[in-house]
Amino acid sequence: MMKIAGHTMGTPEYSLFEAMDLFAEIGLAGIEIIIQTDGYKCAIPLDADMEYVKEVRAKADAAGLKVSGVTPYMNLYNSLNEAEREQSEQELKRVIDMAVILGAKNVRIYGGKLVDGETDPDGKKLNQLVKTMRECGDYGKPHGIRLVLENHFGTMTTTAARTAEIIKEIDHPNVGILYDQANIAFFPAEEYPEAIALQKDKIYYVHCKDLVYRGGVARKPKFTMVSHVNEEDRTVYSRVPGDGILDWPGILKTLKESGYDGWVSMEYERRWQPQDLPDAKEGMKRGGDYIRRILESLESGSKRRVKKGKERSEYEKYEGKLCGNRACAPHSGSFYGGDPGLAAGSEVRGERLFRRGLEIGAGGGDYALQSFPQI
Repeated sequence: MMKIAGHTMGTPEYSLFEAMDLFAEIGLAGIEIIIQTDGYKCAIPLDADMEYVKEVRAKADAAGLKVSGVTPYMNLYNSLNEAEREQSEQELKRVIDMAVILGAKNVRIYGGKLVDGETDPDGKKLNQLVKTMRECGDYGKPHGIRLVLENHFGTMTTTAARTAEIIKEIDHPNVGILYDQANIAFFPAEEYPEAIALQKDKIYYVHCKDLVYRGGVARKPKFTMVSHVNEEDRTVYSRVPGDGILDWPGILKTLKESGYDGWVSMEYERRWQPQDLPDAKEGMKRGGDYIRRILESLESGSKRRVKKGKERSEYEKYEGKLCGNRACAPHSGSFYGGDPGLAAGSEVRGERLFRRGLEIGAGGGDYALQSFPQI
């Protein structure tokens, strides 16, 4: 059965040890830990003493958590400046050393840097990325460490198709894919059945989060950096898993059918969008409970509906526009699938709609944010 981890991106107000206690309290099995260079509180510093890393491992063990993965933020693995590329490689090798101590088998990787306006017409940047991943894949292989390149904007591994092509080019058993359907939906690119089919042989790790499109329409934002999208450039609002448009019952069912049996890490993006998401003790608990019910239903083979928790989010208490038809659902992996019976922008009030075994509350899309902004 797939296991659920919490990402420390979701706990910016907590220390790392406090986040571990919280994740254990809300029933998560693991923790994905950020490796930081910017002073972020809920993380391990890149230059941390390895004795401290051992203390982190001991704390995780005491809390009953596995370290599912670690997440550094280097991205110049494809730089044409060899000194920059070499520095990123050496920093990644240090992260791999930390992962060995932590017992983490997965290291999240940005597939280089390729933001809007940057190109690679002659393939030299791709060659640099391939070189770095092969060398670091060799470095981690004796310890069973896997480098997982995330579907992510601002990098070379963006869409599922492009990510699969690059992983094939790298051609290393310890280098695979971190599948992130929400990131794919940002572009927007492939729906989840195609995204999983394209990548399934090399999906080593999964991120889980949710979203709605601003204005109910899928639009590509500006990607001017790798880590996140500037507030003024965003075209989505973040949501607790289960409160947005992504079809998590369908995604997880398809992953299971593909043979995936690894970690599902809640990449709860409160670090970047605290105005969209409640504190982790509420939002990550609710999201974790929701994903757990789906996984348990899949595992048991039951045909019962997987429902959201009884407590509805603040967003769902307000009437809004149903982001469901062709104006919003394409490329989102949404559960509406362009149903002609649900007109785009339909007003809903207190109704419940059942699609693909998922109970959704009123307002599956843009929750009247004109009158209720920045919750």
